[in-house]
Amino acid sequence: MTSLHPQLSVYNLTLKHPTSSVRAIAGSFSGNKRQQELVIARSSSLELWKVDADSGKLSKLFDQECFSIIRAISSFKTPGSAQDCLILTSDAGNVSVIQLNPKSMRFQQIQNEPYFKSGIRRLSPGAYVAVDGRGRAAMLAAVERNKLVYTLRRDEKDKLIISSPLEANKNKTLTFEVTALDVGFENPLFAAIECDYGLYEGKSIRDENGDLNYSRLLTFYELDLGLNHVVHKSSLEISQSANFLLAVPGGSDGPSGVLLCSEGMVQYQGLQKRGHFIPIPRRKGDQTPRFIVTGVCHKMKNSFFALLQDNKGDLFKVTLQYDSESGDVESLQIAYFDTMPVCTSLVIFKSGFMYADCEVGDKYLYQFEKLGDDEARVWRSTEYPDDIAVLEDEDVEFEVRPLDNLTLVDIVQSLNPLIDSKLVYESGPTDFPTVVSICGSSARSSVKFSKYEIPYTELVSTELPASAEKVMTTKIRFDDEYDRYIVLSFEDATLLLSIGETVEEVTNTGFVTDAPTIAVQQIGRSSIAQIHPDGIRHVTYLDDESDPKVVDWFPPAGIKVRVASTTSSQVIVGLSNRELVYFETDESDQLIEYNERKEASGQILSLSLGDIQEGKLRSPFIAVGCSDNTISIYSTDPESTLDMLVHESLSGSPTDALITWMADSLNGELAVSRSLYLHLGLDNGIYSRLALDPVSGALSGPRNIFTGPKAVKLSKVFAFNQTMVAVVSSRSYLSFLSPSGYKTVPIAGSTFNSIHGFRSEDCPENGFISVHGNQLTIFTVNNVVSTLSIESVSLKYTPKCMLDTYDDNGLVYVGQSESNTETEQPEEAVSNSEIEIPFNEEESDYFQQFGYKLSADRTASCVQVISVREKRVIQTIELLENQTITRCARVTFSSKGQTYLILATSSNQRLLPNVNDGGFLRCYSILKNGTLELVHITKTENSIYSVAEFQGKLIVGMKRMLVLYDIGQKQLLRRGVLDTGLNQIVSIVSQGFRLVVADSRDSVRYVVYKPAENIFVPFADDTIPRHTTCISMLDYDTVVGGDKFGNVWTLRCPSDISGASDEDGHGTNILAKDSFLEGAPYRLDNLTNFFLQDIPTSFNRGSVAIGGSETVVYTGIQGTIGVLIPLTSLSDVNYFFALEKYIAEEFEESLNLTGRSHLAYRGYYTPRKGVVDGDLLECFFKLADGQKVKIANKMDRLPKEVEKKISEMRSRYAF
Repeated sequence: MTSLHPQLSVYNLTLKHPTSSVRAIAGSFSGNKRQQELVIARSSSLELWKVDADSGKLSKLFDQECFSIIRAISSFKTPGSAQDCLILTSDAGNVSVIQLNPKSMRFQQIQNEPYFKSGIRRLSPGAYVAVDGRGRAAMLAAVERNKLVYTLRRDEKDKLIISSPLEANKNKTLTFEVTALDVGFENPLFAAIECDYGLYEGKSIRDENGDLNYSRLLTFYELDLGLNHVVHKSSLEISQSANFLLAVPGGSDGPSGVLLCSEGMVQYQGLQKRGHFIPIPRRKGDQTPRFIVTGVCHKMKNSFFALLQDNKGDLFKVTLQYDSESGDVESLQIAYFDTMPVCTSLVIFKSGFMYADCEVGDKYLYQFEKLGDDEARVWRSTEYPDDIAVLEDEDVEFEVRPLDNLTLVDIVQSLNPLIDSKLVYESGPTDFPTVVSICGSSARSSVKFSKYEIPYTELVSTELPASAEKVMTTKIRFDDEYDRYIVLSFEDATLLLSIGETVEEVTNTGFVTDAPTIAVQQIGRSSIAQIHPDGIRHVTYLDDESDPKVVDWFPPAGIKVRVASTTSSQVIVGLSNRELVYFETDESDQLIEYNERKEASGQILSLSLGDIQEGKLRSPFIAVGCSDNTISIYSTDPESTLDMLVHESLSGSPTDALITWMADSLNGELAVSRSLYLHLGLDNGIYSRLALDPVSGALSGPRNIFTGPKAVKLSKVFAFNQTMVAVVSSRSYLSFLSPSGYKTVPIAGSTFNSIHGFRSEDCPENGFISVHGNQLTIFTVNNVVSTLSIESVSLKYTPKCMLDTYDDNGLVYVGQSESNTETEQPEEAVSNSEIEIPFNEEESDYFQQFGYKLSADRTASCVQVISVREKRVIQTIELLENQTITRCARVTFSSKGQTYLILATSSNQRLLPNVNDGGFLRCYSILKNGTLELVHITKTENSIYSVAEFQGKLIVGMKRMLVLYDIGQKQLLRRGVLDTGLNQIVSIVSQGFRLVVADSRDSVRYVVYKPAENIFVPFADDTIPRHTTCISMLDYDTVVGGDKFGNVWTLRCPSDISGASDEDGHGTNILAKDSFLEGAPYRLDNLTNFFLQDIPTSFNRGSVAIGGSETVVYTGIQGTIGVLIPLTSLSDVNYFFALEKYIAEEFEESLNLTGRSHLAYRGYYTPRKGVVDGDLLECFFKLADGQKVKIANKMDRLPKEVEKKISEMRSRYAF
């Protein structure tokens, strides 16, 4: 920061990282030969996933931010190594060799070798990466001219070494694809699709019919390991449409070579080998071009096959017949396999699963049912003597079908591409909001409902005879591996259920069943203590056949037990007369009462003994919460039993308390360090976590979270290899340690009355049992790494705009259009412009798998009304007459006093070039049930890309014109117009008589409307020509915006200029000012600049945390969701900027995978200004302890204080 008193500083936090991917790769990255993991390279981060072969579920282990733009990635395994490594290129200008550290479960860079300038350029190698099948060499290729080859080896200390690069440059050569051939242990060989454009300089590359007429080359490069030199082996002229290469197994596994794919054809080609040609089959009746877009080759024992996917999503199985001795290919054959969404990567696992990294929409995990060897129609290369015969063959059609060889087993939700979003508060301000977003394209479009919560999988749900107040589980003997009893406490009874092959009621347990159970605990070797309002029952189980032995303890007459807490050797009860009674077990496992009772300061509301550490006999402390809003810590030491150590006041009554050891840091999924904490639930809905000194019992570092208006109840659970806390209030939560610090995350679904851990033979880990009213539910949580629950409602076409009217009727309206698609039109249409059609789920599923039939120069459009609460489509209105929807807005016209939906469309829209036959404004009335009814249609001269309500009228951006409309009887009436001099107005926002107009290439312009003169007067604009995508006003003078290069920024109108624009009632003073550089007379102040590495698509103001302050929630087209938190304290501004500086220094030393400068990355296009990178600050949790201490010392703080400060920013303002 250059200013000690900035006008605006914000704190950026990413809530959900982008879900678009560069590439997905499978490998043994952990070094376990029997286990394969999946690495997904996002735009700026790496994720590690694993596949559970038993359940068929994908689960994310972790993600790691690179703070750079990932360009290409590949995996390799050096000879003799069991662990796969990654080679990655980015905008850092380095080739990065990365390896997974199995102990810390983090990626670490082995070597960063500089090869070019930072940034992304056409001459910069790294656009393509290909690695030799034996992990000996890698080729990096640029789009133009440059190619570099590196050798990879391990030294005598088994350290991976990457050599200096060898050049294989060719001037005036474009590269379209690169792959490495599998040649066994011969010299590494690479193949590239190239074009020598020097042959066509000064010449036309189009023939007399206007078609492209040039050739591409398939070029082979060999790395001579003996001479350490790259040799250009040969070049073969190929089809000008060639676009994809897939290596064929070689050595002892196959004939080597590549599958070369071009329009309508797949060709096998090896170095100095005869080519083989086969057609790409096409769908019956489809005459559109067919290209292979991705593929995968899978090796099995003594065989292999390739799966290729075309641009329609159809999968084809390709096999080769070859002579195993000579390696000569005899034939190439192809057959239709199945159909799935178009993918960027296909990954086949040895366990029989295939991951489909879909280009848009959700990602899929499939399981192979069979290998498609029974296909009736197979095309063989022996039928085609050359490529001409392939292209001339018309008998290459097939019928699409539902999945036959594959079965869908898991879906990974994705928000890519995210077009627009709105914040919706379904349960009011006492709950987390739902981010309603429109995502996807074509038939795979959807409305996504994203909410901060942990989804769970229900295993058993059964109805109870009455409403239960509490549920617990217990073992019988200390060495039991699983829980034996479920204990259900009712208002006046206790019910026990046995846990086995079935869950059923049991009797003769020795329990008191005619009273509620306060607590239950397995103690000693084979005993259970049941605490109930009338005392304690100690039940000892001698064997499975004989009756249990029962010993009772009773409080004084007329006194009841209110609360209790237990360990395996201790019991503490709080009586209604405010007395504390403490018990410990003796050598014979009998409970012995301590001879002295202590009276608490108020009615005892909560007790907790905590955990017994390994090697210890007892828990050292008792936490006692009383009705006088205090919490006290008592000792259990034999020399000072029940002595008060600490007495603290609270902001509310402590309705529950829990002492437990919890993880401080994680090594993958394992806790490496733990600390003692006291968790408190208060009657005002506050959940508080305090550090408890294990020696003195002192309390410190409180962290408070508002969970809802109800009193908070707590219970300890163990899941995902760490101790967690279940928090029950108006919502149910799990509190645990995540890689980014402690989180308290809501559990999806109903609010439970009570939650407890559950462990059985059928559910050995991550199990929970809960009660809600008279419903008993056993469930598991599959993943706590991803804390965003996503639900979907399918749309019909690609969404273009969304309108939120949730506060009025709980609905959203989505305008959708699909180019080159014919509108379905029944024989009898109610009008010539639109028709209402019912939603057909079966038809929707068909189109999601196979897509729509293409029709040139046609556009299908519709408007769908969707219920947020019911998650379903209410109404679908299909537009006829070749209309394309561009924007929509809700307008309350003051002249009518009614609210209308305005839909902007263009007629006969064509792309490249962007031309149309004019636009229309369709006016719909919103009926009481939320459905739409057409009022009238108004024709406009040009297409419209921005519409908004303004002063009880409609304001639209028509090209460079700003036009004001009012409603009429038969059409909209023009009331005012302004030629802004911009290029294309894409967004309009307003407050009062002020408009902020965003342009596609010229940032924003402030305009004031003068009703006395009925004129619009521009008065201020930006100094930078930003390619704006969306904007939102933060206050009367300030606007936040994003551009198509991934930047987010804020601009503010100076106060003197703002006041002058409002005071000038007729605009004469502003109009008299000379424009500056053909713009407005004044300039806006630039307050913040920040590079997101995602194109912003929406900004929403609102609180995303319960009881939190208002923030700016933004979304990006790749699926990013983030928040900009205003920093209101100058001390916070200085603190966080200083902390960020120190963390960046340590990050670049130890955690930076690519070597990219963080400062340069966040200031990619304009220098970063006024924004704290919260994502970088949260890397503090991943630093080594020594680095944390070093940074904390510079900040004059303790490491835990720094962690607390960082965690509070997320818990208070985000999630």
